[in-house]
Amino acid sequence: MSYYSYDTSKPVVANTATTYYMKFKPTGWAIFTVDNVYGSLSIISDWGNWSRLWSSDPKSLGAPDFNHFLSDAGIDYLAHKLIKGEYQELDVEATLLNIKKETLRSRRNREITQEMAEAIWEDLEAGDLFDENEILRVFTETQPYQDDAYFEYDTIVNCFEYGNTQEYKNLTELLLPALQTYLKANICATI
Repeated sequence: MSYYSYDTSKPVVANTATTYYMKFKPTGWAIFTVDNVYGSLSIISDWGNWSRLWSSDPKSLGAPDFNHFLSDAGIDYLAHKLIKGEYQELDVEATLLNIKKETLRSRRNREITQEMAEAIWEDLEAGDLFDENEILRVFTETQPYQDDAYFEYDTIVNCFEYGNTQEYKNLTELLLPALQTYLKANICATI
């Protein structure tokens, strides 16, 4: 038995949202559903699915209606609202390159021995470092075959480099710009 049931004493409010189907070159598609009355946006696409409800009140939106709001809002703002998780992730390749640079700098300044530099390089080249925790474990904890950790914790954390997730790039570089371009040219220009 369900704890919730449809309240038949309340009227059902029917509304028509507008759906835009777009194809992308060389391949891909997206369906954007914009509800100008209630202020909702839904995106179903080859690259992911997102939805969000805003207020439809022009005073809250700072725009005459929801279509205008979507066409003028910052791409980053919209993407942050649509993405439910993290929008940045560790760029492992750039981070490992930074650790290599730190290793070379430390060796030139005679802060580490040649043997330690070689051991660090071997761990970097092993190809099994894919996340922050593993990188921190390898480079800041004392390893069984050595007397000291390779580096101080802060030194390694300062080598971390982050970039936008693919989900964020899909929204900010492809989907949202396409929707905004269409709305500006076809909907907002005629109102």
